[in-house]
Amino acid sequence: MRVQRIVRRLGELGIDFAVLLDPPNIAYVSGFGEALAVVINVKSGDTTLVVSRLDYERAKREFERLANSVIGYARVEVPPAKPAERLAVAGSLEKAIEGLVKGSVGSDRPLGFSSVDISSTMRELRAIKDEDEVDVMAKAVEIAERALSMSVNLLHRGTTERRVASYIVQEIINGGAEWVAFEPIVGSGENSAFPHYRFGDRHIVKGDMVVVDIGAKYRGYCSDITRTFVVGRPSEKQRDMYLAVLEAQRAALNAVRPGVRASEVDKAARAVLEEYGYGQFFTHSVGHGLGIEVHEFPRLSPDSDVELRSGMVVTIEPGVYINGFGGVRIEDDVLVTDTGARTLSSFERLLF
Repeated sequence: MRVQRIVRRLGELGIDFAVLLDPPNIAYVSGFGEALAVVINVKSGDTTLVVSRLDYERAKREFERLANSVIGYARVEVPPAKPAERLAVAGSLEKAIEGLVKGSVGSDRPLGFSSVDISSTMRELRAIKDEDEVDVMAKAVEIAERALSMSVNLLHRGTTERRVASYIVQEIINGGAEWVAFEPIVGSGENSAFPHYRFGDRHIVKGDMVVVDIGAKYRGYCSDITRTFVVGRPSEKQRDMYLAVLEAQRAALNAVRPGVRASEVDKAARAVLEEYGYGQFFTHSVGHGLGIEVHEFPRLSPDSDVELRSGMVVTIEPGVYINGFGGVRIEDDVLVTDTGARTLSSFERLLF
């Protein structure tokens, strides 16, 4: 299905062969992001997976069903190829690929021979998820939410940010993911005011706000969820901040539908935070595309004129960050549908 979409689009551009070298694009087509390249014959739709010779047998066993052929690449044929081993021997990967293509070539990275840049085309194709991709992403969300749920008790036991992060990683793997989508964020107290904080050795104590931002990678696709917890009863200021962010997220979620500009979704959240006096403390865009990479096209930023389309999966994650006090962020993964939006994540948002 994904190859067919690529073939149709590149056929319209008059391209005979597509050469994909960017790992996320390779994973999108083949499921094997560690491959060196994917070559697609646009006229026939046939795909060739080019892998390191060291990965040849594994690729044949696990990924040949997703490609018409698998070729191992080597600079020199040492030892000699086995009878059933298909090798491309050349001084460089580009030379090996050049021997596989004829006619006009489109590539997502520069090649040593003439090619058309198709990186933006691939970016736009990947932005629209099919039903299978959405199902896989929903599973990645489920795994992350399970890990988040199981970690809640740790937050109230005086443990460290590091221990909570370690536990989350363990539970994401135990839940069936191949890995985390990104390093988890567990920011407590004043650390919660740093949007890109990771985790440290600070002990989580009563009265802390704790921002927990996690994601699972399942069958190549990412989830990305954030919740903010308060250890004990929230102060009035903590409560006001939290409810302002929650209302801002609801406004942004309500704005998501096909045909709406990404900047309008950002604007909806920002207007709420401005009304509550927190506008200056919302320092990033309201969200981003999600898929094989945790940050994909499109960005839901104040300057983005991209129109949302059915099939896009995006995050909605407004936040307020006050240095010396703390921060709040609430993030969910959202599918743009034909008529509006469907939230893939379901973890409780109001956590006090």
